[in-house]
Amino acid sequence: MKDVFDIALATEAFPSPSDPGYIYLLKDRGRYKVGRTKSPDQRLRVARTWIPDIEEIGMKPFWFHSKLESYLHVGLAMFSYKGEWFDFEGDDFEEQFVDEFKFFTDENPIQNTRSFVYFVNGTGMNELTLEWSSQGSSKRQFLRETSFHSSYRQD
Repeated sequence: MKDVFDIALATEAFPSPSDPGYIYLLKDRGRYKVGRTKSPDQRLRVARTWIPDIEEIGMKPFWFHSKLESYLHVGLAMFSYKGEWFDFEGDDFEEQFVDEFKFFTDENPIQNTRSFVYFVNGTGMNELTLEWSSQGSSKRQFLRETSFHSSYRQD
């Protein structure tokens, strides 16, 4: 069985912090890129070389950022467009997701990591992370099978 979302991350007794970094949300032409980096300024500079007008929605610090980014991708699986890009195509969930992502602090990775479980559960994304865990499929396969974007499923 794959990793199951660990509720311990939201408690006072979560494991020793490790894997520090940033999870970011960028927007271009109605699509969002959800990614991670250890070097936010450099990542944004590089992103602007391939999309000069890309909009930074947020670059938030977290512990366990690699695993948490993966949970976000899975939680957004039905909106998967390609790779780390997501397209809500006017779904009401877009506004909720963006607003709640902006709510994370810009300077406190411990607070963000603890709040992450509430974010995933409160938005309903936890249902998809649990489904992925029970299937035992790769993240890429799960995103492809779950996405409502037919072009993504055909790749």
